[in-house]
Amino acid sequence: MATPIKYVPKKINGVLMWVPVYKKGEGPSLSQKVGVPCGYLKKYEKDHRGVKDGVQVRAVCRICEKPFKYTKSKASRPRILCSAVCAYQAQKNSTKEYTARKKVAAVKGVEKPTERKVVQNTEKTTICKGCGKVFYWKQEGRHPPRKFCEEQCRLNYWIKNQAATRRTDRGVEYICKNCDKAFLHTSNQEPFQKYCTNKCRMSYNNRIESKTFVERVAEHLPPTSPPPDMKEKIAPTRPVPQPPSWEILVEEASNMGIDLDKEPPRAQNFFVSLLMARRAHHFDEWKKLLKSQNVRIRQLPETYLALKSVSGEGAIGAARALKTRMGM
Repeated sequence: MATPIKYVPKKINGVLMWVPVYKKGEGPSLSQKVGVPCGYLKKYEKDHRGVKDGVQVRAVCRICEKPFKYTKSKASRPRILCSAVCAYQAQKNSTKEYTARKKVAAVKGVEKPTERKVVQNTEKTTICKGCGKVFYWKQEGRHPPRKFCEEQCRLNYWIKNQAATRRTDRGVEYICKNCDKAFLHTSNQEPFQKYCTNKCRMSYNNRIESKTFVERVAEHLPPTSPPPDMKEKIAPTRPVPQPPSWEILVEEASNMGIDLDKEPPRAQNFFVSLLMARRAHHFDEWKKLLKSQNVRIRQLPETYLALKSVSGEGAIGAARALKTRMGM
């Protein structure tokens, strides 16, 4: 037994008592003081570390029936025991109750539930689902009821049902989306084929991906005027039109229902490029007209053709759609 160094006064449960103080590493351990195994104490401390942020909650211990406080968060469960001592006592009580119930059950001789009896070798009569004839069969164990008299009847029945669910368009000719050749659609369950071979499918997809953004946008716009194949046939000796002033551009934009002065800079660049494309006769003229107004836009032939094609009926809607796709 370790000898205490001194005794200090301490108030325990409202009573002032003298408590012994030992050297570090000496004296009875916490498990000896409270009568709880050391391993259980460590596990309890690990499971009940507490919460930093939460609400102070009052509760009553189910073992010692004393009120206690603890911090509870939204995710934590409510506590019903105040300390490790009470938790250990609750575990011992539950073990004792279980042992007592087990002894009582052994004394009374509780009967085990009767097992479900399975009828063996019982003759049954069923109508075959395939040929419609009546046949006899024996129930063996928990085998499910038979539906067919023979294996061949079962196979014929499922073959017939599968034939009813097949597609009716088998063998119909379709046109390949890539090479425009006719081919037969032979699959029963897959969706309609668009390409005759895998090579055609890959070739078509690569062609779509190789197109520029402006080319893909131009496909959804009205037909070009002049046509794309005539862009280089226009005589370059034609005199270059004079660059219009800002007031003239504002007036032309207002005829389209656009207030050019109130638009942001990127939108102004787009609408000015559109008006200049209508004035220019070819790509080089368009670039010179843009330079006169310091317009910042990607000056590509595809962009010029896409802007040149926005004319006629529905020009305003097409222009706004093109501006949205170009991110301007």
